[in-house]
Amino acid sequence: MEERNAERGNSKLGCILWLTVLAIAVLISWKMIPVKVNSAELSDYMVEVAQFQSARKPPEELKAMILARASELNIPLDKQNVTVVRTDDRIRMTVDYTVPVDFPGYTYNWHFRHELDRPIFIV
Repeated sequence: MEERNAERGNSKLGCILWLTVLAIAVLISWKMIPVKVNSAELSDYMVEVAQFQSARKPPEELKAMILARASELNIPLDKQNVTVVRTDDRIRMTVDYTVPVDFPGYTYNWHFRHELDRPIFIV
């Protein structure tokens, strides 16, 4: 009796394709997740600085604190891309940067912009 491989699901091509898709997904995750986590940490730090430091420190010092934290997180941030403005009772912070994510044969430039506008509570 003749054996019919195609009907039994003995093809190895499907397995190879799924393993390739899985490998690509793991590579993308490996490269992108740390960048996103660092970006979220910088955004959280900006909220923390605005909440606890903005009433006591001048905007230039707040800007320097944000730049120092970005440097710790390996975020390519220049001081011309950081804006800290304090009006009477509000603090506004804007950070704009692009992180290059290198893949084999391709570099993806991931753009981030964090904006923060909150009232200053003097304690």
